[in-house]
Amino acid sequence: TSHTIVRPGVWLSQTERFWVAVRTFEPTQSDPTGHLHDDALTVELSVDGHDVLVDPGTGVYTSDATVRNRLRARHHHSTAGPSESRGNEQADLFQLSSIGKIDVLKSNSDSLSATYRWDDWTLTRSVEIGNAQLVIEDNFDSNQPWQQVFIFHPDVSVNVIESNDQTTVKLNLVDIEIMMHTNAPGAHISVDVADYSPHYGTLVPTQRLIVQFMVI
Repeated sequence: TSHTIVRPGVWLSQTERFWVAVRTFEPTQSDPTGHLHDDALTVELSVDGHDVLVDPGTGVYTSDATVRNRLRARHHHSTAGPSESRGNEQADLFQLSSIGKIDVLKSNSDSLSATYRWDDWTLTRSVEIGNAQLVIEDNFDSNQPWQQVFIFHPDVSVNVIESNDQTTVKLNLVDIEIMMHTNAPGAHISVDVADYSPHYGTLVPTQRLIVQFMVI
C-alpha cells in the first residue's frame, strides 16, 4: 500500500484492488475560486481498474448557469453536507463562496481522518481501506438535516435492497459485484439520476445514491 498527500490537496491510497482519492484541498484567502467546486472530502474510487465513484466534471461555464452550478455543487459530489433542499446556487459563475476550512487529523497508508468546517456545520470524514473493503464514516455536527452523496460512473448499475435490519446497495459493473452496507438506522436512501461530464461540453446521465438524515 502506498499513499501521499500532494498539492493541490489530495490523499491517495492504492492497494492491489483499490485506488482511492480524497479531496483535501484548501485554498488560501487570496486564491481565486473561479474553477473550484464545493467538493471538500469527496471520495473517488476505482476497483480492479474500473471507476466506481467519480468526480462529475465541469460540464460548462457560461453557456448554461444551471448546469454550471449543479456540477460544482456539494450535492453533486461523493461527499456529505447539508441536505440538497438548502440549494447551492452561486450568483457569480467564477466565484465560489461556500469554502470552509479543512484539517487533516490523521493520515497514513490505509486511513485518513479529516474535518471540514464551514459556516454553521462541521463534517468529520474517516476513510479506511482493508484487504477487501472500504469503510467511510461521517459525523455531521449541526442542527439541520444532512446527507451523504455518492456519484457513480455511468457503467455502474445501482440497486437498493431493503431488509428488516439493514439496507444494502448492490453495485454491478463489468465482471465485478460490490456490496455497500449502510449503518444508518432511520436514514432515507434513494437513487436518482445525476450528470457526469467525461469532458468539457458533454453531459452523460449517471446514477447518484443519496442517504438522508433528519435532525434527532
